[in-house]
Amino acid sequence: MEHRVLARLASGEPVKVSTLRTSTAATLQVLAALVRKKWIARETTAVERDARRTERFAVLIPETRLPALTQKQQAILAELAACGGELPLAELRARDLPSSTLQTLVRRGLVRIDERPAAFRLVELFRMPRPFG
Repeated sequence: MEHRVLARLASGEPVKVSTLRTSTAATLQVLAALVRKKWIARETTAVERDARRTERFAVLIPETRLPALTQKQQAILAELAACGGELPLAELRARDLPSSTLQTLVRRGLVRIDERPAAFRLVELFRMPRPFG
C-alpha cells in the first residue's frame, strides 16, 4: 500500500487526502505512518480569507441604450433610478423583484453588481420605559 501511495505522489503534484485514499485504498493510519517516516508531507491549502463584511449593490450603468424590456425588468430599473441609481441587493430583494430578472439585466449590460464594505447602521432604536415617579 505504501508503494501505491508513493507512486501516486511521484509526479510531485499535490493531491487531496480524500483523492489519495480513494485512488490507492490507503487508510489514514498508512498515510500517518508515511508522514511520521517523513516519506511524504501533509500540507494545508487553506487560504487566508478577508474577514471584512461586504454588501452587494445593484448599480445602474449610465448611458446605456435600453432595449425592449419586460415589465419586471422595467420595475427593477425604475426602483434603481428612484434610489439614485443603486440599491443594496438585500433591499431590492425585499421588494419582491425576481433575482433572475436582475441577472438578465446584468447580462444585458444594464446593471452591474458591486461589492463594497458593509456600513454599520442603526436598525432599530428601542426605548426603555421610564420608571414611575
